[in-house]
Amino acid sequence: MNQRIDPSTSQPGASNSDIAACEAVIGARLPDWLRERLLAGNGWEVDDTAGATRREWRFLPVLDRSDRKRRSRTAEDIAWHTQRLRQQADVPVGAVVVARAWSETTRLILLPDLQSPDRLGAMLWMQNGVAVPLQTPVDPLLLGAQPEPAARLRLRPRSELPVFRYHPDPVATGSIQENHALACPCCGRVSGWVYATTPYGLGEQPSDLCPWCIADGSAASRFGSGFVSDMAGEVPGEVADEVNLRTPGFISWQGEQWLTHCGDAAAFLGPVGWEALKDLPDAQASLLEDGCDKEMLALMRKDGDLTAYLFRCLHCGVHLAYADAS
Repeated sequence: MNQRIDPSTSQPGASNSDIAACEAVIGARLPDWLRERLLAGNGWEVDDTAGATRREWRFLPVLDRSDRKRRSRTAEDIAWHTQRLRQQADVPVGAVVVARAWSETTRLILLPDLQSPDRLGAMLWMQNGVAVPLQTPVDPLLLGAQPEPAARLRLRPRSELPVFRYHPDPVATGSIQENHALACPCCGRVSGWVYATTPYGLGEQPSDLCPWCIADGSAASRFGSGFVSDMAGEVPGEVADEVNLRTPGFISWQGEQWLTHCGDAAAFLGPVGWEALKDLPDAQASLLEDGCDKEMLALMRKDGDLTAYLFRCLHCGVHLAYADAS
């Protein structure tokens, strides 16, 4: 695997004394991989836009004291950014900033080694604003790594998409979209299909997941991802897990509600307007029961500011719907 480090952005290597001075300020020893990389180049950029973080990263230098020019260039170093983060954000004790995205508030941080608190662990954690780090660490050796094209590119036909019991046609509903360029941040493959929105979960959740990593639970397990905002009704725990952890959600105005009937989650059929609702009296009744005014039904549009979201019970076949507005 090749790591996408732009050689034109790499700076002359740091000295051991400058690295040690930085460690004295932050109060911990940097991991060996980072010390070795700083000795080779004191600051560099990595393109991980096709990887798990979906970012380009600028790895920070340590303060270079060798001359005034280098001191000025490296003034905003690891120690400087770390001190600012510790003053501004509620982050774990001992967190150290080692890289930032083009947005200054999106960072890669290191956390103390649980076995040796005076040393920093090897794994990277993405952190945004004043939020806690993501639950899932990033392996620095995989950051920006590009698998060989044959290993990562296998465009799959629509007929091979996973079967989702509670979302039978996610392509028709717009939840899964065809895309021949983006790699899934979970499996690293370009399958030709991506999830059209971002899942729920702690920290910044990954975009462009492939439907296979949703279906087998890999995305939920790796990133702590969930796909549904709210389950509207009581269902068995295994059903709730199937919907929230292994079923693509859908895009709605205020956060999706997954409707239930006959003690089970219903199947999502997609957003609809009056053109579809006028032939579905059971869906109309469901909307009225949910508190929607009868006069509003005719104003609903599939792609409008007032939309209905249609479901069907997998047991009795009744149609259900709820309304949402911008």
